[in-house]
Amino acid sequence: MPVAEELRRRGAQVWAAVAGPAVSIWLNECSVETLSHADNVSLHEAQKALNDHETDVVLSASGLYNQIEHTFRLAARRLEISIVAVLDSWTNYAERFERLNNGTVVTSHPDEVCVMDDLTYEGMLAAGFEKEQLKLTGPPNLESSLRFHKEKGAKHRAAWRREHSVMPDDLLFLFFSEPFSTGPDGEHFEGPGAIIGADGESIFGYTSIDILSAVLEELDSECQAADAKCKLIIKPHPSEYADGLMPLVEECRLSHVDPTICTDGNAAHWIAVADAVVGMMSIALLEAALAGKPSLSVQLGLLESGEDDPCLGNVIGYTYPIYDRSTLRRALRSVCTGDVEGVTPSPDHPLRIEGAALRVAGVVEGSKPRRAVGQA
Repeated sequence: MPVAEELRRRGAQVWAAVAGPAVSIWLNECSVETLSHADNVSLHEAQKALNDHETDVVLSASGLYNQIEHTFRLAARRLEISIVAVLDSWTNYAERFERLNNGTVVTSHPDEVCVMDDLTYEGMLAAGFEKEQLKLTGPPNLESSLRFHKEKGAKHRAAWRREHSVMPDDLLFLFFSEPFSTGPDGEHFEGPGAIIGADGESIFGYTSIDILSAVLEELDSECQAADAKCKLIIKPHPSEYADGLMPLVEECRLSHVDPTICTDGNAAHWIAVADAVVGMMSIALLEAALAGKPSLSVQLGLLESGEDDPCLGNVIGYTYPIYDRSTLRRALRSVCTGDVEGVTPSPDHPLRIEGAALRVAGVVEGSKPRRAVGQA
């Protein structure tokens, strides 16, 4: 979105083709023309949309869990339209531009890919991309989030807390959940990037329910010891079956913690309101750390699973990793008592954030668009 807005400011004709949870986000938060499609939009329909808008460049996201981005890249390739992709994750580099079709892997490689840092640059090279395709731009999504906190978060934080009935001396923790379940009957994402295996068990040794239960128990104990009242806002993942969290919240008996599930509001707003942020592997943990909030990645069971740490914030040194109950207890105690220095690490190699959207927009303009710029 920040790149689309920047291109529009530069005079480009910009439109967005989106599906699923992204539709409401684009309509509410971005001023460019937004067209809603089914995620399984046909190749013919995607080509027609690109032709109807006389599109010259496709600016593509690089997600794992959708079809629309892949389909629009295939359509652009058929129409010989330039494709610039923006990477926003440090994992599954090749798989982001592949989909399985009747047992066959189909690739939809962009012409150029904007990457966040040296780590993603090297990862893309290892995945088979060429140096000429890779542009080191920084992360425009994180830049947008950080700008929000600098320009709005600090200014409106007190008023926003009052709107949520948070008293000045109350603590507000924010918990970011993950899509371990995407439907009422245990549906879950499969294939590359999945967090539930083919056997129905968690790949990383925990689920959202496991971690949320542990956080509720330990947080209530530490708040009680510190004689502090606390609100815990639970933010389900946009693709998560949020009702699956309800029984745990409704049945827990806590003396000092008031948990509430909130599906409305964007991540940046809730991060601004919170005193500390807790989650597992969400990119929102990194956003919170960049905003200066204690950001705790709780992954009890990960070490026993034998898997690498999937939390990007931990990998690049911004978030505080927690792999056992005793560390969780100490970290929560630090926040409850205001002693947060020990749970706010400093990265060895800070991200290059300022100017990221400008640099990505420059890559798009360098693709020599003839008339319109489309985003899929």
